[in-house]
Amino acid sequence: VSDNTFLWRSERNGFDNFYLYNTSGKLIKKILNKKHVVKDFYGYSNGHVYFSSFTKDGLGVDLWRVSIDKKSKKKLIEDGSYHSFKMSPKKSFFIDQFSNIETPRITRIITAENGDLVTDLLVSKNPLQDYNIGKTELFEIKTEGNISLNARLIKPHDFDQNKKYPALIYVYNGPGVQLIRNNWLASAPLWMYYLANQGYLVFTLDGRGSENRGRDFEQVIFGELGKIEMVDQMIGYNSLIKNPFVDKNRIAVHGWSYGGFMTTNLLLHYPDLFTCGVAGGPVTNWSYYEVMYTERYMDHPDDNKEGYEKTNLVNQVNLLQDPLLMIHGLIDDIVVPKHSLEFVKSSVDSNIQMDYFIYPGHPHNVRGKDRLHLIQKIIDYIRINNN
Repeated sequence: VSDNTFLWRSERNGFDNFYLYNTSGKLIKKILNKKHVVKDFYGYSNGHVYFSSFTKDGLGVDLWRVSIDKKSKKKLIEDGSYHSFKMSPKKSFFIDQFSNIETPRITRIITAENGDLVTDLLVSKNPLQDYNIGKTELFEIKTEGNISLNARLIKPHDFDQNKKYPALIYVYNGPGVQLIRNNWLASAPLWMYYLANQGYLVFTLDGRGSENRGRDFEQVIFGELGKIEMVDQMIGYNSLIKNPFVDKNRIAVHGWSYGGFMTTNLLLHYPDLFTCGVAGGPVTNWSYYEVMYTERYMDHPDDNKEGYEKTNLVNQVNLLQDPLLMIHGLIDDIVVPKHSLEFVKSSVDSNIQMDYFIYPGHPHNVRGKDRLHLIQKIIDYIRINNN
């Protein structure tokens, strides 16, 4: 910032923030006395630092201009939309690209002084205006401890509140990922709208452990991955089935990677509540997963034997009662196929029936033309078994 001061970015007080220090190591001030998670730092100019932060609910992005020497601070942008900013070399302007659940995309130039509009560069038209697209709803669900969890519900384009609809719960709920934002389509992929138009509700919840809600929200899962996440997913489940238009006897679950781990977990622990599940690239035993990731959230196996044992799904196959399809890329180098193959081997040893599909030549995600085959397989499995 100057010859004898610098900014340090830290979660020391629970939320990612900036702290001003001198070169002797003395703390001068906390830049922002708010419970917001910093997203990006853009620069320093004329006594001010410029950065963005996630909104308190984590759904949108704000832009800040904060004085270093004085107490002045100003939100240049605070409309709740999901923004991405790029600052000009002379730090006088920003390119602001944003969308929200109602707005496909706007790209504009704003001033760095007050966030005033200079000009719109592009106002995108709705690319789906000629298609029947169901309504997307964003809302909050409270835990017993009054913690707000973000939820998304996609309905059929011809939704009738007097009918009862089956539902798919799409899950991830792992570290470093946020599924729901206040951007175009709320970050939902188009296959969810396709499924919705087949007469389904598609529900998603970002439970504790997911990103951009602060240290305590994210780190509560440490030591036993899946435990708190299942608690929150069931809070979402119970909230969903309270709607009179939901057929609570026809609820399926699907997720990939950490979501595959969660899908399998939910089927094993709540067999009476789901009709079926599709687990893609699932972690089934954290002892098999990469050290860098696993020990960050589970500690070393020698120091957390109980946690590793409780999260080992291979040893819980006997709990499986519902139809389960596991899918894996044959050359997956992130969640190696050993995870699902060990689960399959355990199911055979236990005389438990399940379904399994391999995508030759594909790594952790199935991309390219074969993705159409994947999505159709997932949807077909859900529709056949969710009856």
